[in-house]
Amino acid sequence: MFRNVTVKVRLAVVVGLLCLIAAVISVTGLSALGQTNKSVETIYKDRLVALGQLHNMLTLNQQNQLSVSKSVLLTGDQQQAEARVVEGRIEKITAIWKEYSSIYLTSEEKVLATQFAEARAKFVAGSLKPALVAMRAGDTLALQAIVQGPMAQLYPPLGSVMEQLVQVQLSIGKAEFEASQERYDTSRLISIVLTILGVLAGIVIGAWIIRS
Repeated sequence: MFRNVTVKVRLAVVVGLLCLIAAVISVTGLSALGQTNKSVETIYKDRLVALGQLHNMLTLNQQNQLSVSKSVLLTGDQQQAEARVVEGRIEKITAIWKEYSSIYLTSEEKVLATQFAEARAKFVAGSLKPALVAMRAGDTLALQAIVQGPMAQLYPPLGSVMEQLVQVQLSIGKAEFEASQERYDTSRLISIVLTILGVLAGIVIGAWIIRS
């Protein structure tokens, strides 16, 4: 039956088959490229940026704790100047947290974000705000009591939640990278298999054309 097929038809079959294989390889590659692009975008926008924001908040919180502790050794105008710096950092942290909360959050992050908001509210209301009052009043004894009492007790839970949020960013970033690598490996395997099949099909059909 195949002996009666014209050379024109046979060549059309070869070209059609090779075009189909090329199209499948292209679609597979473009699909993998698109998914990889989304992964990179997620890693940057939702993880890398968030990691930087968390780092900034953690640093500012630690600086506030250090400033209040250092103010025990200061007097008068120096304490008031330090109080203004601490208050400025509190506002910066609030602004950064608002930005962080606006990005995509996983269910785990939402739970930790709620815990952070609660821990920070307690830390600010229970230690920083009273410390600011004592610093502006030049009440070193009250300030020392705050540093050794409420601040020492309220900061560890806050720092712990922030460290967990940082770990979440690293874990999700790693998962996205591994998924991207897996998609690349799959796309590469499909491309190699289809290329080999295309070459073999071309050889078989070529031989068919020549021998007929």
